Amino acid sequence: MAERASSHHHHEPVITAHELLAPAVAELCAAIREADARVAATAGGQARGGVGYDAEAIHDLRVGLRRLRTLLRPARSIYGKRKIRAASDELRRFAQATGIVRDEEVLHETLASLDLPRRPRRALDAWVRSRGPHERELRATAIELLTSADTTRARPSLDHALTALESCIRSRKQGKQAASDVARQAIDAAIEGVREAATLAPSTADPAAMHALRIREKRLRYTAEIFAEVLPGESARLAKDAAKMQKRLGELHDFDQAIAVLLQARSLGRPARPLVIEALREARARLAARLVDDVAAAARAPGAPVDPRSRRDPPARGDAER
Repeated sequence: MAERASSHHHHEPVITAHELLAPAVAELCAAIREADARVAATAGGQARGGVGYDAEAIHDLRVGLRRLRTLLRPARSIYGKRKIRAASDELRRFAQATGIVRDEEVLHETLASLDLPRRPRRALDAWVRSRGPHERELRATAIELLTSADTTRARPSLDHALTALESCIRSRKQGKQAASDVARQAIDAAIEGVREAATLAPSTADPAAMHALRIREKRLRYTAEIFAEVLPGESARLAKDAAKMQKRLGELHDFDQAIAVLLQARSLGRPARPLVIEALREARARLAARLVDDVAAAARAPGAPVDPRSRRDPPARGDAER
């Protein structure tokens, strides 16, 4: 009996999914509110580089919302599918607003990275400057949404949406589902999402397919990071490899977005516009060629090693998550 009691005494308690997810939700909500406060503080300096301009505020808010919405996918089985899905859908509205602004910022970075002759470069820089009012309008619209104090049910403020989510997490009866079981299900689903997107991709030359794969890699990365505490070895490997793929696919997406914008840029005349588009397409093609083996490996098993030659990163344009 004493021996059995001793064995029981040393048995480590199982961490429940609630014990893991609830603090993670609270931490992300706090980070989002902090970033939102920085967005509000930068409202008076909406021009890039202006007084009060916080270059990372909207980006940090966007990443926080993205991580939180990823966390809410496995949380549905713990706190109720209908309520958690509704909360995630509400947060999507704010994520989309930040995404539009971030896309414009990344466009500037992508175009600045091109190696162009002097005259096309000067013409392109002038065209980028002419987009200043458009960027300020996008930023002002996003800031107005993100800092709104409206608490109506039709269009609740960001803080109200976060508070409603926190209420869902607190008010629900705590289940006894093990965190490791939820982690296994969530990671397996994320892996399968990557494998499916990679399998369906006709080639790295397909922008829509690469964008879909980027979203799945991003989901796998965040899911693995969320559950690193309960599945440490596997989660760390998956998160690291997914982050690398996310970065490369993000660079590819940036070129695709820039090409789409430049194809419609009638105010950028010849010969600058054709030269810029050609430079973008060449840069994209080089990156896409280096991704072929990675995409093929993802179709077999996400996170598996591939030929090191396909692991060469493109020239960096900043460390921001894409």
